Amino acid sequence: FEPLLAILVYGYLTFYDPDAVLFALPFLSFWMAGPLIAYAVSRPVPVVKTHVSQKQTVYLRMLARKIWGFFERFITEEDNWLPPDNYQEAPVERIAHRTSPTNIGLSLLSGLTAYDFGYITALQLITRTSNTINTMQRMERYRGHLYNWYDTVSLTPLFPKYISTVDSGNMAGHLITLKQGLTAVPEDKIINNKFFEGLCDTINILIEYSKEKELLIQFRDDVKKNYPDKINTLAEINEYLDLIGTSFSNIIRELDFIPDDDDDIWAEKVTQQITEQQKNIHSF
Repeated sequence: FEPLLAILVYGYLTFYDPDAVLFALPFLSFWMAGPLIAYAVSRPVPVVKTHVSQKQTVYLRMLARKIWGFFERFITEEDNWLPPDNYQEAPVERIAHRTSPTNIGLSLLSGLTAYDFGYITALQLITRTSNTINTMQRMERYRGHLYNWYDTVSLTPLFPKYISTVDSGNMAGHLITLKQGLTAVPEDKIINNKFFEGLCDTINILIEYSKEKELLIQFRDDVKKNYPDKINTLAEINEYLDLIGTSFSNIIRELDFIPDDDDDIWAEKVTQQITEQQKNIHSF
């Protein structure tokens, strides 16, 4: 319709008002090209897929494991299983013992994410989530809404007390997401390849901090190579966990890390992941 109308108007003006053609021509040209422009802008945009290399994947998973280390370290019974707002390393080491609904919601999702990455077991996820939600039920609220800031030790709202629509909205979104994630957990196997992938992430960080890397690299490679053949039955998995646990203990004794150094801390995390998975199997 648009090209036909443009031609008719152009013809009309050419015969009856030639002086107006010069001014009308740009508009008529766009009218004429209307269908072509509509076709061009309606075409689907080609999807450009970004390729993530194996090296980049390893880096991102190690970064994820370090981020979980924050929640793992600082969400404790002392803070009523609530996340501190921040942790300062320098110039003075300090923990901000205050939290908000957004922080709490993100900490709940961090546990779900850690489970998905294989850093914690289903039993740990249930325990950590229950601890936080039980605390939330004891916190003072206003018409069902959590206040914007609380002291994590005493659970008292910080002054001035106020409600934040942003934080309440964040909390609602986080809880909806958490619910959907938790409903999928019963369908998972008690232990699967996610655990071993998460264990390798922790070992990779230990390798990063360790000066003597050869034994650790060989241990990681052996785990990655052998675990797919060891996850057929729970008895077989449990036996394999005993094997790698003993093997790792021997490596740690040989390397003799300095207590509380980064390599010693991450070595403890490797041991803890293996031990917690064994508890998980025995519990279920």
